[in-house]
Amino acid sequence: MAEGMVPRGVAVVCRDPDGDVGALFAEERLAIGRAVPRRQAEFAAGRMAAREALGMLGQPPLCIPAGADRAPVWPQGFAGSISHCRGAVVAAAVRGGSHIGIDVEEAVPLEDELWDTVCTPKELEWLKAQGGLWAKVIFSAKEAVYKAQYSIAGRVLEFSEVELTLDQAGCFSARVLVDSALAVEGRFGISDDFVLSFARARRL
Repeated sequence: MAEGMVPRGVAVVCRDPDGDVGALFAEERLAIGRAVPRRQAEFAAGRMAAREALGMLGQPPLCIPAGADRAPVWPQGFAGSISHCRGAVVAAAVRGGSHIGIDVEEAVPLEDELWDTVCTPKELEWLKAQGGLWAKVIFSAKEAVYKAQYSIAGRVLEFSEVELTLDQAGCFSARVLVDSALAVEGRFGISDDFVLSFARARRL
């Protein structure tokens, strides 16, 4: 599903979230020294997936440290994104100046009490005719949008500041309501186990 979702030139790797902390670079281990074991394993799996994705693009293995904002610091000339949930870790990488985001979630409905936080009034109206996992799709797509735009704008967005238009074919576009100069488009997919979203942002 992941490979069919990302555009040409984007490498994507999925892994089990139970990563080997011992395989991390020393600087990477420092970033999670105080984290609980499960978080350490997810972090390790994410870094291994990211290194594998970069390797598909010709980059030898190297440290991917966490920045002051805790986001991965990608090697010069590359961009990428990492996401994890209880059952999977996914990483995407691309050469050049692209701005991408990826997100994976468990394929279970979003809790009803979160709908008003995650969705705009327009999205809530659209959801009335959908149901099922579609609120989780919106959540996942907005997470991917957030990551894609962050590398351009450095802006911490609220869910209410992004409005999506989705179609049944697995495509979406996003309006960042607080930045009209950003264009974000993406794709999403739903399997028995996971909801996966990929977004790419650019300046108009």
